[in-house]
Amino acid sequence: MFLRENQVNGSIPSEIGNLKNLVTLDFGVNLLSGPIPPAFGNLTKLKTLYLDSNKLDGLIPLEIGNLKSLYFLCFEYNNLVGPIPSLNNLTQVRSLSFSHNHINGTIPPGIGSLKFLCHLNIQHNKISGPIPSTFGNLTQLKFLALGKNQISACIPSEIGNLKFLIHLTMSNTHLTGHIPSTFELHQWRDTPTIRNLARLKYLDLSYNNVSGQIPDSLEDQFQHCSKSSSAQLIASEYSKCHDEYHNFQPSFRPQKVKRSLHYIEICLPVGLFLAFLILGLLFVSRWWQCKAKTSHTEAKQVRNGNAFTIWNHDARIAFDIISATEGFDIRHCIGTGGYGSVYKAQLPCGKVFAVKKLH
Repeated sequence: MFLRENQVNGSIPSEIGNLKNLVTLDFGVNLLSGPIPPAFGNLTKLKTLYLDSNKLDGLIPLEIGNLKSLYFLCFEYNNLVGPIPSLNNLTQVRSLSFSHNHINGTIPPGIGSLKFLCHLNIQHNKISGPIPSTFGNLTQLKFLALGKNQISACIPSEIGNLKFLIHLTMSNTHLTGHIPSTFELHQWRDTPTIRNLARLKYLDLSYNNVSGQIPDSLEDQFQHCSKSSSAQLIASEYSKCHDEYHNFQPSFRPQKVKRSLHYIEICLPVGLFLAFLILGLLFVSRWWQCKAKTSHTEAKQVRNGNAFTIWNHDARIAFDIISATEGFDIRHCIGTGGYGSVYKAQLPCGKVFAVKKLH
């Protein structure tokens, strides 16, 4: 069910929970308000659930944790409150996004058991407490955004186990302590084995209370990127890596949607070409019709005479007017004004005119 990017408003009907065979539900970028129906927990075959960029409020239903077949879940850019429910049963999920809401509470440690998770975004909320050490089990994770929350405590060393991580941002939180020694971004010099965060392209730990020095491995990895280090680690945004991150756009859409977009890319130019061709042919056809009509009108005027050529001293037309009014006889007078009388004149061609004869 796709209703994305329309002007749909009102609340989400709970009856949608009766569609037991529903696989995709995309209501993103609309004007929906009210809570997320708990009946969504009945959609056990659902693989994609997008409710992003609406005005939804209230709690995230506990029943969302029943969606065992879910691959993609996106609730970002709403007004949701309360904690993130237990998601331990979402064993197939690839992407979770709760960013830009008012979610509070702590991060459920059970998220660390979602072994297929590639994308986790919970930034711009009011989440507090520590980062679960179980995040080190997310061996497929590529994108992790926790910034602009109220997360406290140290960065868990287990984050360094995420060998496929590309983007990591924890800015504007309340992190303390040192950058873990497990943040090793280079290869062993004596072996080709890749160490820990070797694929990391974007790292942001700015606006925290992290102290100490930047590890040598970070210096080696980002030696061409801008950074600032002192006793207090303030900024770690890297220009080159930032560009690379923005070029990296993970796909969270079902394969059928990808194929549809591919067909649109091929068919749209062809369709536009055919549309312009048809419009061009219609324009040429219309032009020929207008030209033929104009020629016919001019020929008719040549045969019948143009009444307005009287101003060009067309004696024939003047004679016809005098004849039609019988020399401006009173019987043809239809009105009298301050400057003359008005007469009705019907010419031989059938045209009827009102002619004023000045005093």
